[in-house]
Amino acid sequence: MNKILFATFLILLSAINVYGSEERGNIHVTIEGLKSSEGYVRIRLYNSKDGFPRSGEKALATERVKIGKGKAQSTFRDLPYGDYAIGILHDENGNDRMDLKWGFFPSEGAGVSNNPKPGLVPPSFEEAKVSLKKSDLKLNINIYY
Repeated sequence: MNKILFATFLILLSAINVYGSEERGNIHVTIEGLKSSEGYVRIRLYNSKDGFPRSGEKALATERVKIGKGKAQSTFRDLPYGDYAIGILHDENGNDRMDLKWGFFPSEGAGVSNNPKPGLVPPSFEEAKVSLKKSDLKLNINIYY
């Protein structure tokens, strides 16, 4: 009987270690530098380079946030510790896509985590990657127009 109880105890202990030990946290995002309160801000969270920052279908999560006083805020909750990148679009006209001038240059504001300066191509996942290693990670992301 003691062997059965001990074996049951070991099984329960290993289950707790496997299923209960994954550390999780929240990513709090504040978007600054918005030039107007028109439209909304779309925030996409990625956990891999696949699709970053353009493909919404490949994003882990997407938020659509109202703008107030030149800022927007959102929180992605209960995420496993790991690497993430965030892509932001200030969709001023609410058409749910990035509008372009001359078919190439963005005409709406955009930004990504780590705030790399905009260039001719979008920043890579590696440039925008942040590591969630604690219960709360606070990010300030600037929008560039």
